[in-house]
Amino acid sequence: MGIESSRMEGEQVIRTCQEMVSFLRERSRELKDYVLNHPFSNVEEEICFFKYYKPALTGRLLYYYRVYQIESGCSCCPEIARMHYRKAMKEYQRKLERYLPFYQYYRRGATYRDHYYFRRAKKELSPESGSFMLEEDSVMSTGYDLLAARLIAAEMLLGYLNRKVLLATPDKESIN
Repeated sequence: MGIESSRMEGEQVIRTCQEMVSFLRERSRELKDYVLNHPFSNVEEEICFFKYYKPALTGRLLYYYRVYQIESGCSCCPEIARMHYRKAMKEYQRKLERYLPFYQYYRRGATYRDHYYFRRAKKELSPESGSFMLEEDSVMSTGYDLLAARLIAAEMLLGYLNRKVLLATPDKESIN
């Protein structure tokens, strides 16, 4: 993730995010085309795709989009910027807490519910995933792949926001 460290500071951050969102959207379209033209050869391949590959790409897309949103609404005044970043941090901490059982399952690398979480064509609604209306394309989503992507983005955003709070804090005092 060299782009994060080299171009995610200062005035370039918004432009970098715009470029990355555009780039990752194109990769997402290419991935969808590939999946539509190359069916999975077995259940394990399908689970692996929706558990790891798609969330990794979508999580980064969400990350850059959220950084773009956060930075576009941020003040140049360090005091106001610090409050802005802390507010955003609380939002993403709550997101991780809200989906804590799934987050723990995913981060632990557990597999006992993979057939439920990461296979397509489920008929029932689940309040856990929080993505029922967001991606109706049952060929390209299990619902939980999007939740995994959101949690990946939330983790990345918390790291980014923590750095931003520290940079906006005089004397580098504790953010707690």
